Amino acid sequence: LLGSTKGAPNPAAVGVAMPAVSLLTFDENNPKAVISSPRSLQACKQEGILPEELIYKPVEAFHDKNLSPRLVKLRFDFFEAKRRDLLAAARRAREHLLNETKENQNQQLAMVAQESGLSKGAILAL
Repeated sequence: LLGSTKGAPNPAAVGVAMPAVSLLTFDENNPKAVISSPRSLQACKQEGILPEELIYKPVEAFHDKNLSPRLVKLRFDFFEAKRRDLLAAARRAREHLLNETKENQNQQLAMVAQESGLSKGAILAL
């Protein structure tokens, strides 16, 4: 998500790498927010969630000339509840992926330590 100041150059346009935006760091109430972190995108895919489904839509996006304000609000509330449920599921999946990665790294470290005769701390210090 780019939060540019009026008149300031867009960092992405001038070749400055922007940090990836994860499920934990994106502004979930910003309709222009974009999730770009590989792990967050993987978590979404694993859960069958399109990242676009997690982006906030203001109540104005649900206005239709044929709908009463009450029905517009009902549609918005339904979408928002579903979006929050999907967001929670994607965040849980991301956390699970993160824990799996850490567990795999710890197993690899233990294996290298055992094979080399060095302590885990000594290996990490290398």
